[in-house]
Amino acid sequence: MREIGSGFTHMKTFFGMMDMLPPVGLRSFGIHNKALAEASMSAVKANMNAASAHLHRLKGVAPEAIIDIKVTCDGTWSRRGFSAIHGVVIVISYDTGQVLDFEVLSKSCSACAMQETKLSKEEFEVWLDGHKEVCLANHDGSSPAMECAGALTLWKRSVEARCLRYTEVISDGDSKTIIVLNENEPYGTGIEIIKHECVGHVQKRLGKRVRAVKKELASTNKGPREQIKVITARLKNAKKLLRVAKSASASARGRAVSVLEEFAEPSTVAEMDVVACDVEIEALDAEMVFQRSRTVQGKMTDPDIDNLQSLYRKAIVDHPGDLAGMTTACWAVFHHYASTDQDPQHDFCPDDADSWCKYQQALGTGEDPPPIHTLIPVDYQEAVRKVFVDLCGEPLLSRCLLGATQNRNESFNSLIWARCSKTGYCGTSSVLMATSLAVMVFNSGKQSLTQVMDRVGVEAGPLCVSHFAAQDKARIKKSQYDATTQTKKRRKYRRRAKKGVEETHLDEEGVTYDAGGF
Repeated sequence: MREIGSGFTHMKTFFGMMDMLPPVGLRSFGIHNKALAEASMSAVKANMNAASAHLHRLKGVAPEAIIDIKVTCDGTWSRRGFSAIHGVVIVISYDTGQVLDFEVLSKSCSACAMQETKLSKEEFEVWLDGHKEVCLANHDGSSPAMECAGALTLWKRSVEARCLRYTEVISDGDSKTIIVLNENEPYGTGIEIIKHECVGHVQKRLGKRVRAVKKELASTNKGPREQIKVITARLKNAKKLLRVAKSASASARGRAVSVLEEFAEPSTVAEMDVVACDVEIEALDAEMVFQRSRTVQGKMTDPDIDNLQSLYRKAIVDHPGDLAGMTTACWAVFHHYASTDQDPQHDFCPDDADSWCKYQQALGTGEDPPPIHTLIPVDYQEAVRKVFVDLCGEPLLSRCLLGATQNRNESFNSLIWARCSKTGYCGTSSVLMATSLAVMVFNSGKQSLTQVMDRVGVEAGPLCVSHFAAQDKARIKKSQYDATTQTKKRRKYRRRAKKGVEETHLDEEGVTYDAGGF
């Protein structure tokens, strides 16, 4: 049941709907669950030892030799926010992509909770002294601190358990893990743990900070921008009415003239005929275009910000090991999208016919440059420049030279919580079993689950084996399809189109929901 993310209650519900009695009672289910948990822990240890041995073979050394490797490390929690009871810290090899070790941390133990209600305070303390070695509550701190505590445990046992030293880590920078590791020196004095930034999280920092700039400046510039938006809409309405008035009755012309009263003195409007109104509207329209080009040229939407952070990520990934080239490419993104027709800023863009910059492409082929799409509005550019100054500096980009991500960890995290739901309560033993099964599937596919069945004396039948093989085949096929360039582009296009539609609706509707705002 744990492999499909369910427990006793879900099993009982399913059999009840099928008009069948549950196969076992709650007590028997607990006994079988405990046996499966022990079997899965035994199987996963063997699986992770095999992953370590594979890494030693890849490096061309004996299995008992201690080697320094790169890993990705990340924590995941059983609840969103900062109130989780359980947390899991996972270490994955950068070279092989296999899980090497994990640690489950918990702030609760069902046995402790049960005995505390049954026994007096003195009796419970005596019982607890004998229970501490097997107590499942192994974390006595806050939920966010679980990642640091779990990582320290993994680092301290890596040499003894796996003959490995995790000396370089791809981390997201969301916790103090690297600081804690270097303060405690798990590998002895003088051996520093080197941190590499996860490019995906660095990319998100840019998007988050630019969105904060947009939100802040949108409130301070709301007057001019809203005024231009309103006047543009009214001018459009006036033009529509005038087109009707040119071939319609006097009353229609009167309605058209009344629209103009919002833009001119009543005495002047009263003397205007249809042609004069048309001329006046064109003049006002030209004035609006001029004012817009002077003050608020361009509009930065959420899809534009997504595009900006995607190009920032590309600039990092395309220049591994080249700090100078990476810095230039990152600044090229800012200047390219801050350009206007009056002030093109393409000096940092690649200057050849194959350049991703259409302006430089045109110059390389001797053609006229196309009109420039200003992604960063003129009145936003100074604030966005400050964001790029922080995120294009040597301290940060020097930690991005590996060009690596934590995508494997994020993928693995989803396997855990597919087997142990975040929306309902799960005990520590359930989280342990879910993590063990997830590691085996992640490292070796569904067919490795037969090893757990063997350990509890259950022989996997031919239909079970063929089902696992079919699932593994489908999983590989889907991952290969999702990894193709065409699929990635299509997925990105759909995501941006959806955001664009949503933003258009929000602009048209205004604020329709605000907690306590109405």
